[in-house]
Amino acid sequence: MIKKIAITVVVLLLIALTRWLESSHITTKVLAEPPLINKEQILLTGTQSQFVKIKPVVAYDFRSNKESVGSIAFNDLKTIQVFPNYPGKIHAVFVKLGEVVKIGQPLYSIDSSDLLQAESTLIANAAAKELSTKALSRARALYKLKAMSEKDYQQAISDQQTAEGNYQSAIKNLKIFGKTDGDIQSIILNKRADADLVVRSPLSGKIITFNNPAPGAYVQPGTLPAPMAVSDTSIKWMIANVAESDISAVKVGQSVDVRVPSLNDRHFMGVVSNVGALVDANTHSILVRSDIKDNTELLIPGMLAYFTITTGNLKGVPAVPFDSVVRQGDGSLIVWTTHNGRLFEKKQVQIGLQQNGFYQITSGLEIGESVATQGAVFVSHAYDMSAE
Repeated sequence: MIKKIAITVVVLLLIALTRWLESSHITTKVLAEPPLINKEQILLTGTQSQFVKIKPVVAYDFRSNKESVGSIAFNDLKTIQVFPNYPGKIHAVFVKLGEVVKIGQPLYSIDSSDLLQAESTLIANAAAKELSTKALSRARALYKLKAMSEKDYQQAISDQQTAEGNYQSAIKNLKIFGKTDGDIQSIILNKRADADLVVRSPLSGKIITFNNPAPGAYVQPGTLPAPMAVSDTSIKWMIANVAESDISAVKVGQSVDVRVPSLNDRHFMGVVSNVGALVDANTHSILVRSDIKDNTELLIPGMLAYFTITTGNLKGVPAVPFDSVVRQGDGSLIVWTTHNGRLFEKKQVQIGLQQNGFYQITSGLEIGESVATQGAVFVSHAYDMSAE
């Protein structure tokens, strides 16, 4: 039994060796040294040419792009720190962090002694106006009956006008506090002052910061931190550091394509809104700000992002597929041109932009020339073997 197994193994090894020799013979035939026509040309055999695909140099439209890295940020031009107009203690809070609010929506209220004083002044001035108006009406009647002197009548007119002016001034003062005409009429009719000052949202957006606006906390206009901040999050910023060598190609208004790795390389479209005026001496870069549409609310400030900006278009320039270009040992780039699919000529080329599987050819080829694509490396190997 063992003897039969040994014989079988030997037979299998002989078969494998025979097939390997046959394949080596075929490979040797394929790579057999074809004749060199001159030092820049090679003539392939019919069998060898089957391994090479030929395509023409095409006219291709390239987009000139610049790429940079940066991060997502809130739109500072549409973000407002919501301070009260007057100092006071927070009385109540009506919203939560992350809540979407509308312009004019109440955010929080404070107990304001300034508001209380303004409402009290309005109540007093409204009463003085009413009294002076009645006094003027009586004075006018008495003056017509010649029962009042000219001097007293003019004084009654002056008193009423003064009272009217003070009343209108008190109304305007309350409107500065955010009181509506309905609120003001209610204060006058009820003759009741209320120190509760409501702070409303200055724009529609989202509550993005919430700095412990607890009831009882004392807040003042302009004293950081603000109790809360509201931002229009439908448009965010992408702040990128663009190399100073590229900045001349970046202009306000250009379209940008922003890619966010943390969102599975999702792309967002935007437009350049500002180009910085100073170069960072350490990084030799300039800050470029872009407005990015984010109606889906997926972008979070601080996210790493890559931006690509189209700085121009190159139309109808020579281009070849990536696999047409072969890099030689000295670093130079070549392609193999042909007229009949067998005789190939080596040409050195210079490449420019790379896009969608194509190289821009800046020198060395003309549109319409036929070049080796798949199998170009094979032609180079055959050439090197023939040259040895």
